[in-house]
Amino acid sequence: MKSWRNSLDSPHNFYNTHLMLFRVPPVAGRLKRGGRTLSARGFEFAPSMHVIVAGEPTAETLAVANTLRKSGLSCVCLPNCRTFIEHARYLKPDVILLDEGHADEFLRKIGAHEDIRAVPMIRLVSPDAESRARAFAAGALDCIVKPILDKELLARLSAHLELRALRKRLDLGNMQFATTLDAVEGIASVSH
Repeated sequence: MKSWRNSLDSPHNFYNTHLMLFRVPPVAGRLKRGGRTLSARGFEFAPSMHVIVAGEPTAETLAVANTLRKSGLSCVCLPNCRTFIEHARYLKPDVILLDEGHADEFLRKIGAHEDIRAVPMIRLVSPDAESRARAFAAGALDCIVKPILDKELLARLSAHLELRALRKRLDLGNMQFATTLDAVEGIASVSH
């Protein structure tokens, strides 16, 4: 029986194992229904959805990663900012969770990268109002107050992932419309 630490059955596992990122072990017993994973808590996530948890590997961030993993999401924890941009570009996450400790440093690194800036950022913050205000001022899309409740975390992620999927579909539809419009305009200009 292979240990999850040595599993090389997917490119993400290979990548994470060799770059010494830590992963939460896969959970057995998830139900597949129509290409989607149904977690025991009732939230549905597509099996290919990726979440980055950025911050020190504390008990709280590991618990968050474990909750995400149990819900069927691919989750990678990045403990520092040094190679954050490269990891984010490779993994193409659907959501990034930023722990309070290094969030400002992560957000500064993200600022110059349009492709990563488009990913929803959710800050994990202290209960005081000032922490939430700083998070929103720095560009966070949402905040989750510590201590983190599993149901709240999954409900917020579900909402943000659904909005991101809708945004992607809208962008694709807009590109297809623009292509069709260009073709029609090209035909119209040739016929005149």
